[in-house]
Amino acid sequence: MLLTDLSKHTGISVSYLNEIEKAKKYPRPEKINTLAKALNVSAAYLISDELPPKYAPVTDLLQSNFLQELPLELFGIDLAKIVEMVANAPSKVGAFISTLVDLSRLYGQQAEHFYLSAMRAYQEMYNNFFPELEQLADSFLIEHNFKTEIKTLKSVLETEFHYTIIPDGLNKYPELTEFRSLFIPASNTLLLNSALSESQLRYLYAKEIGFNYLKITERPLTNKLLKISNFELVINNFNANYFATAILIPGTEFKKDLSIFINKEKWDPSLFIQWIDKYHVSPEILFQRFNLLPVYLGLDKIFFLRVIKDIKKNRFEIDKELHLSHRHDPQANKLSENYCRRWLSVAILTDWSNNDTFKVDIQRSHYHGTKNEYIVISIAKKAPYNDNLLVSVTAGLYLDELSKSKIKFLNDPAISVTEVNVTCERCAIMDCLVRAAPPKVLIEKEHRRVINQAIDRIVKSEK
Repeated sequence: MLLTDLSKHTGISVSYLNEIEKAKKYPRPEKINTLAKALNVSAAYLISDELPPKYAPVTDLLQSNFLQELPLELFGIDLAKIVEMVANAPSKVGAFISTLVDLSRLYGQQAEHFYLSAMRAYQEMYNNFFPELEQLADSFLIEHNFKTEIKTLKSVLETEFHYTIIPDGLNKYPELTEFRSLFIPASNTLLLNSALSESQLRYLYAKEIGFNYLKITERPLTNKLLKISNFELVINNFNANYFATAILIPGTEFKKDLSIFINKEKWDPSLFIQWIDKYHVSPEILFQRFNLLPVYLGLDKIFFLRVIKDIKKNRFEIDKELHLSHRHDPQANKLSENYCRRWLSVAILTDWSNNDTFKVDIQRSHYHGTKNEYIVISIAKKAPYNDNLLVSVTAGLYLDELSKSKIKFLNDPAISVTEVNVTCERCAIMDCLVRAAPPKVLIEKEHRRVINQAIDRIVKSEK
């Protein structure tokens, strides 16, 4: 029945009926009775929150706070539109919702995974560059004469934001040895792990300043996100991180460094160690500032990975990734497959020596069976607080005509050119000497192809 027809039967305006249908208005009891009579159902039926069994997924969705918790507004999605879509095709949408729920259960997804995935998607949408945060960081630097030494940052926290900082405050809590800090809101006290390095302490102070300078109230209390109750907590933590990185590595200064780097005729790994020393930051923080490449140099096809190696298990895991411009070839998977051992981010950890503090390497990676090629730079180090783990952070830049014309050292013979793939289980490079597993996915695919050919042949012969 069209709304115009229902309006004639009930005397209720089309606009009001439309608002009822879209859940913008809830009708008074007398109007519910009028609607029920016109639709030939009971009033109790209209207001019941029970749906037939085939619509159970829709019921679960509408009764949960799942949609309300998702940061839909960041992506320009109107909640009312989703409700309208559910109302227009509940069977199909129900099947789709059930599929999403099953996938989330299959891969052990929880609400916090959705939040973190949404945050990563948000970063990728904006090429991980946020002008407002950059401007606020610049304002802070100007106000403090561009001084970001540890003593200056500590002084800002104590004098401007009235912090009490206890350098060994976490030492008496053995269950918190893996944490770098704990903030006590009631007393504005910051408890620190006494084992922090200079770069860790400097970054931690900068991030605490970020929470205060940006006037963030809902924030995590530890340096790690433990309990993620809503998306605002995730984005607030990201904003403080971004601000901290921007004041430790000022954009105008690092822009000059990047320009010098890509205009060198020869690959120079020492530059990365120089930058780490110059800005007193970790390799991961340094690579975060590669978000300036798209803005200042037009190089926007970039991926970032952080790979963890468990030395005892000889197992590699991607625990952070970011893809700018589009989804690039190296990606995390939750299928327990083995990442390509030819990846620089993996190989640099395999070749690690205990005598190393940082290890820097470069590779031109060509993805087997595609035209995709990247210039990839990795920095490896020991993981803090765990001698059984190694960490590599990697930035990869897609090689197209623009990047090939701008990166002067690209054809340096010192740079190895390596054919790579995504995982061993899906790799057709049969002569690979570092393969960690057989190509079982390809073997199964070939098996199905042979069976389908046999079926086609039999069907044709039996006509």
